[in-house]
Amino acid sequence: MSSKVLNYKGQIGSVDWDTETNCMYGQLMYINDLVTYEACSPAELQEEFEAAVDDYLETCSELGVEPNKPFKGSFNVRIGADLHKRIAFKAAEQDISINDAVTRAIAEYVEDDPQQKFLENVNDQIRKHVYQASLYASSVRTSNEPRTAGLSWSEEIFQGLKGNYSLGQGRAHEH
Repeated sequence: MSSKVLNYKGQIGSVDWDTETNCMYGQLMYINDLVTYEACSPAELQEEFEAAVDDYLETCSELGVEPNKPFKGSFNVRIGADLHKRIAFKAAEQDISINDAVTRAIAEYVEDDPQQKFLENVNDQIRKHVYQASLYASSVRTSNEPRTAGLSWSEEIFQGLKGNYSLGQGRAHEH
C-alpha cells in the first residue's frame, strides 16, 4: 500500500501502522466526528475503511447532518520571510495580490500532475515526428524521384518534416 490515505465515496481516511500489534489503523479525515477502523492487512484495512464510510454516511443521513466537515476557504501558512518577500514581489510584478498568487500555485499543485501531462504530450509529439521521419526516410530511399539538389539525406528528411513534402501512401510528394 503506497498511499497514506484511502478514498471511498468522497471520504478520505488515514493509514497508519502500529509496530507493537503489527496492525494497520486509520480514521476518517475532515469530518466533525471520530470514526476509526483497523485491520491486519492492506486488503482488510480497505474493507474496514469502506464499511466505516458506509456506516458514517448512513448515520449522517439518518440524523440529517452534512457528512463532511465544512472548509472555510481560508487558512494560515507559515512560509518564511524570504519566500514571503519573493511572492510579494512576483505578485506585484504581475499586478495580482499575494492571495491570488498563492491560490494559483495551490490550484496548480492539486491538478493531476500538470508537469507529467506536459511531458506525456511532448513524448507523443516526439513519437509522431519520429514516425513521420521514418516514413519519409523509407520513401526517399525507395523513391525513383531525383533527390533535392544539394541536400544530404538528413537535410532532405528535415525539409520533408518542415512541411515541404506531404506524406501519403508511403511516398513523399514534393509541393
